[in-house]
Amino acid sequence: MLTLDELPHDILMKVIQELSADRKVLCNVRLISRKLNDLATPSVFSKILHCPTYHNREKCLAILSDIVGRKTTVFALTRHLSVGMGVMVGASEEHYTKVWFDLWRDLLPTMTNLRSVQWAYAPLNSCPIEWVNSFIKSLSERDTLTDLTIDVALDHPPPELSLQPLAGLRLLSVWWLVRRQTPGAEFVSQLSGLLGRCPNLESFKFRVEQVVITETDSPVTFGRLLDSLHNALSPLKLRQLSLKGVIVHPDDFRTHLHHFHRLEELTLDLEPRILVPRHFEEICAILQMEDIHLKRFLVEAVSHPNVSRYLASYSGLEELTMRSLDRRDDTIVTIDNFIPAMHKHCQSLNLLSLDVNRISTWPQAIVSHLHLNAERYVELRKLRIRVCITLDDVREGKASHFLDLLKAAIRLRALCRLECPFVLYKTGSYITDRSDADDLIEPYQGSRSSQIYSFMNRVVERFKRDHQPGFDIILSYK
Repeated sequence: MLTLDELPHDILMKVIQELSADRKVLCNVRLISRKLNDLATPSVFSKILHCPTYHNREKCLAILSDIVGRKTTVFALTRHLSVGMGVMVGASEEHYTKVWFDLWRDLLPTMTNLRSVQWAYAPLNSCPIEWVNSFIKSLSERDTLTDLTIDVALDHPPPELSLQPLAGLRLLSVWWLVRRQTPGAEFVSQLSGLLGRCPNLESFKFRVEQVVITETDSPVTFGRLLDSLHNALSPLKLRQLSLKGVIVHPDDFRTHLHHFHRLEELTLDLEPRILVPRHFEEICAILQMEDIHLKRFLVEAVSHPNVSRYLASYSGLEELTMRSLDRRDDTIVTIDNFIPAMHKHCQSLNLLSLDVNRISTWPQAIVSHLHLNAERYVELRKLRIRVCITLDDVREGKASHFLDLLKAAIRLRALCRLECPFVLYKTGSYITDRSDADDLIEPYQGSRSSQIYSFMNRVVERFKRDHQPGFDIILSYK
């Protein structure tokens, strides 16, 4: 019988790949033998998650000592680094915090194959801005770095924060989570300047998540983000553009149109206070006029005819998300225009998400369409449709429209996952206060006490027993 070390190389590699999801297990595998150590080490150090705490400071000092003494080379294998910046200690204990910045300063130069960094930045008293800027400068010296994700939380960064050293990225993603403030002019200017220094940028995501939105807040505009591109010598290579909490005016889109001719994915995720459906309609008209054929698209302003016209103007869409937050989208004309436009892409769609979170005729219309055309959606692997079940339906045991959806889904040959969140609101829209209990179909009493969820779950279990579908059925609230 062969020993573990004597197994063929390809079999050992498959074992390592199977175990790669659990870093602790891989670390133990490295201790078995020299051969397994050599095979497992690249997987162990290819992705590093670093969340500094006071309690692992000694480990940090040990790593720092090994790096300074050139006793380790394993970090040359690192391709992805995730850093949580901000240690929960007071300003009087900065000497406990500085060790992490010393580590990043000495560690980053050893990561000669670093490709992507996810940087969670929660500005605290224990992070002097000079230390933060030194981290950014060290990042900029990695000429292999192409992907940068910045998560900002708790507060706006100080105006001294400088993204100036960074350049040459292919993917830039910024997620901004604050309670009240919108990003300051200094930060937006820094971000705009960074865009201008990334001529090969293929993906840009900027999402502003505010816990509390007030009328006095000044939202970010797309024009301000693109200020630095006015003098760009050549167009960006943007394939993916995703914005939330940003006002996108058609004139801004039109002015910088030469940067968008390669677009494959467009997500303009608009918040209630800054919703401008007419702008979205005009942008769709621009896309149609310029023959920009998206592969992935989020649609929110369904009632405007240019949206359906654009979708119907070409074929080849792979992912379509329709999220309606306006009751004006529920007219027969709107539904009759949208569904045939969606159907134009039946041969290529692999993800279809239709989210209408209120009582409407959308679910019945979509189910009726699938009942007639399910076999034509040959590539559809994931389908997400909200199902409307009322408490009266539960009491009367009525689930015919839900069963119709499940039966239509069986005829989708490639389907792997069917998600069926149920409708929460009677009239839910932008003008509805989502904290208004009177608009809920079922009064909220905790997730485990939902009568609607329990009823739908019983229907699904009975359906699985009778039909044995070849796809997962997921129920949810979201």
